Amino acid sequence: MILLFSDMNYDQEWAAGLLAEPFSYMHTAAVLPLVYEEGWASDAVMHGDLLAEEESLYHLQRPLKAYGMKPENIHILDQNGLEPELFERILQHSDVLVLSAQNAAQACRILEDRGLDSLIRRYHGLLIGIGAGAEALLDTVEDSWYGVEREGLGVLSGFHLMMNYSEEPEQLAQIIRYLETGDESVIIVPARGGVLFDYGNIELLGSAFIADERDLDELYGLYSG
Repeated sequence: MILLFSDMNYDQEWAAGLLAEPFSYMHTAAVLPLVYEEGWASDAVMHGDLLAEEESLYHLQRPLKAYGMKPENIHILDQNGLEPELFERILQHSDVLVLSAQNAAQACRILEDRGLDSLIRRYHGLLIGIGAGAEALLDTVEDSWYGVEREGLGVLSGFHLMMNYSEEPEQLAQIIRYLETGDESVIIVPARGGVLFDYGNIELLGSAFIADERDLDELYGLYSG
């Protein structure tokens, strides 16, 4: 099973009714927040700051705790120094893997550089992608640094994703571009929305919806309005 959300709010009422039952079988989790910094600070410093902040740790753990998982069974992983052998052992003992990120292309680059990408592709537990961590699971992701697409993790395919949708003009333009230049639909996930993939079935949660070429006229109207 794979779950995609825009934020760490998947314990709220719009999702909890459907997820409470599968989560009742989940007892251990690994949470991997992928952080990068475009300025002077290094990734290691940024990630160290994140893991040192009580509020950030609470944010990462809270939804899992809300589903009954004990804090000592929720392991927040540090991307720095996380070797493939250690990551593999952790995944073998984790019912849930949560992958969060700020930028999908950078997340894929971090995972590839550290040799962790193939382990995520082979993971058979409940995989949760948050924000850009969800986008990283696709076949290809947009690399805003270079203005090109790069290879994603390839866990999911056959559609585009728009996470954190709030009807901003640049988001509408991107959705229109997706639909005009290809034959794949776009799964659109606002802040209070999610997507569940289970044995080939797709279920939309909360305010998530799917757009295809039949929606172009409405999207043009929203964009021009």
